[in-house]
Amino acid sequence: MMRGIRMLLASLAVLLVIIFLFSLLFSSTAKMQRAGVIQAPAVAVFDHLQDTAAWKYWYPWPVSRDPAHGKLVIDKVVKDSLILYRVLSTDERLNINGSIYLTQTSPTATTINWSMERHVGVLPWWKLRGLLMDKLYGPAMEKGLSDLKKLAEGQLTDTSMAR
Repeated sequence: MMRGIRMLLASLAVLLVIIFLFSLLFSSTAKMQRAGVIQAPAVAVFDHLQDTAAWKYWYPWPVSRDPAHGKLVIDKVVKDSLILYRVLSTDERLNINGSIYLTQTSPTATTINWSMERHVGVLPWWKLRGLLMDKLYGPAMEKGLSDLKKLAEGQLTDTSMAR
């Protein structure tokens, strides 16, 4: 009986080591990216990006000044073309580094490339979540781009912007 329990525990330990070693093959950083075209000049799109108060109308997750609920910090702004930002949380694994690139492709159209990156750590279950991040958060990013598109193209009014 005791020998069977030892064998079971040893097998479980070996399995956990194998899972951990296998997880080392995966990145500890999860990346998500979405792109789209907005039928508005880059300056009009950029106006909605540089004003963090306006993010509540298109950014799909809540942000605030409180790190426990996702504090938004703008790190770099290049007029009409780039925003680098971070969303900080009290849990380091939930911090996000983001970038939004705008390219004016015609006088009335702008291509937007939005990417987000999150450090998920070295533990196997967090790396698994990192592998699923695009599936988990991609639809919300697409909705955010859609809302930003409507906002920049003037399809949203003040009453329809309330979330």
